[in-house]
Amino acid sequence: FINDIRSANAVSISNSRLFQDLTDLKNTLEVKVADRTAELQAAMEELEAVNEALTSTNRDLENAHRIAALDMDMAVNVQRSMFPKRPPAVIGWDIAFEFRPMSGVSGDLYDFYTEAGALKGIALFDVSGHGIASGLITMIARSVIHRNFFSGAGRRLGSILDAIHKELVRELDKVDNFLTGILLRIDGESVEYVNAAHPDLYIRRALSGSVRAVTSGDGAFKGSLLGINAIGQHAKALKFRMDEGDFLLLASDCLFESQNAQGAEYWPEHLERAISDAPHERAAEMLDYILGDFRRFIGGKGVADDLTAIVLKRTGSA
Repeated sequence: FINDIRSANAVSISNSRLFQDLTDLKNTLEVKVADRTAELQAAMEELEAVNEALTSTNRDLENAHRIAALDMDMAVNVQRSMFPKRPPAVIGWDIAFEFRPMSGVSGDLYDFYTEAGALKGIALFDVSGHGIASGLITMIARSVIHRNFFSGAGRRLGSILDAIHKELVRELDKVDNFLTGILLRIDGESVEYVNAAHPDLYIRRALSGSVRAVTSGDGAFKGSLLGINAIGQHAKALKFRMDEGDFLLLASDCLFESQNAQGAEYWPEHLERAISDAPHERAAEMLDYILGDFRRFIGGKGVADDLTAIVLKRTGSA
C-alpha cells in the first residue's frame, strides 16, 4: 500500500512538473510568437516602404525615359530637316547617297553645294562619338562648313579647310569631340579635293575600268583632325579631272572599318572589288551594289557606327 502511495505521488509530482514545463513552454512560445509577429510586421512595413520607394523611382525613370525619347525624336527630326533628303538634280552629274544612322541621330553629316543648277561642291564629315551630342555638333559643323565654302570662293580649298578648322575650334570650345571629313569643290569636269584625316576618296575610271584611291604621290596631302585647338590644320588640295562615265565614292569610316565575324575589314580588298564589279550605268545602281556587297560581307554582325556613302557619276558637260 505504501509503495502504491509512493508511486502515485511520484506520478503526481512528475505530472505536475510536466504541466509546469508545458505551461512555461506555452508562455515562452507565446512570447516568441509575439516577438516574431512584431518583427514580421516591422519587416512588412519596411518592405512596403521600399516597394513604395521603388515604385516612385520606377515612375521617375519611366518619365525620364519618356522625356529622353521625346528629346531623341526631336533631335532626329531637326537633324533630318537640315540634311538633304534626295540628291540634287544638277547638270552633268548623276548622284546617289545613303544616310543610315546607327541609332536615331547621326554623327555623320553631308551636304551638296549648288548654284543655278550646277554642282559646285560636296561635303562629307564624321563627328567622333555617338548619340545626341555628336548629332548636335553635326548641325553646328554643317553650318560652319557651308558658310566657309561659299564665302571662300576664289580662295584655295586648303585655306577654306583651315578657316573651317579655326571656327570649329571656337564653336566646340571645351567639347571633346572632333571631326574628320572630305570637301570637294567642283568646276565642270575639274574637281578640287581636301581630306581632313578621313578615309580615302575613291575613283573608278570609265575608260580603263581602274579603281584607286585619290591621293598624292607621297600620300602626305591629308590634313589633321578638325576642331581640336592643339592641332593645326595644313591640308593640301588635290586637283583631278572627271571624264564622262567616271565615278567617285565618298563614305564615312563605317564602310572602311566594319569587320565580319572573323575580324576581317571590308576595306580595301572587298571595297575596291565591289567598286570595280558594280554596274556603272547609274550612280544609284553602283551604290546599291556596293552596299549590298558590304552587308553580305559583315553578315549578321551588324555595324557599330553611322553609315553615309555618296556616289557621283560624271554624265557629260555641265
